[in-house]
Amino acid sequence: MLLPNLNTLLQKLISTASVSSSIPELDQSNIDIINLLANWFDELGFKIEIQQLPTKSNKYNLIARLGQGDNGLILAGHSDTVPYQSNLWQFPPLQLTESDGKWYGLGMADMKSFFAFVVEAIRHLNLAKLKQPLIIIATADAVLISFCSRVFRFGNNIWEPLKIGNHARVSGQISSNHAVTNNGNL
Repeated sequence: MLLPNLNTLLQKLISTASVSSSIPELDQSNIDIINLLANWFDELGFKIEIQQLPTKSNKYNLIARLGQGDNGLILAGHSDTVPYQSNLWQFPPLQLTESDGKWYGLGMADMKSFFAFVVEAIRHLNLAKLKQPLIIIATADAVLISFCSRVFRFGNNIWEPLKIGNHARVSGQISSNHAVTNNGNL
């Protein structure tokens, strides 16, 4: 499979609905987004792990790993979006639209575009030269992103530490003006 160009990556992510909501009628699975990401990162040579959340059967997390070692870099983001009302949008929310040099679509700013840009950046790297692991995490829900520096994996419905060593952690979440790391600095 040939990886799509950046515009197509964005189009595919934006057009794939993955709303999280406490209102059951609005809540949607994120498995289609997770599968898209899994296929793209697999194509880049990453080892893929998809985890179903124990509390929501329609929600999934993705861990894509490349390389070995006790250090490295984690790039983390969430795969869901907020509920939306199409009639309140200037452009169709589930369609990537370019206007006046800007892109619009549900998840473009927060946070589907993050994953498209990660894929685009990684495709241009010589991954054979990695000296430490690169881990991509896509959580099912924006709330879970705050756990990425401490926990991720679950067992017996209890969150357990993700044993990943001393990786630097970077969240693509735009609600914070700084990177989250294991020591507070990057």
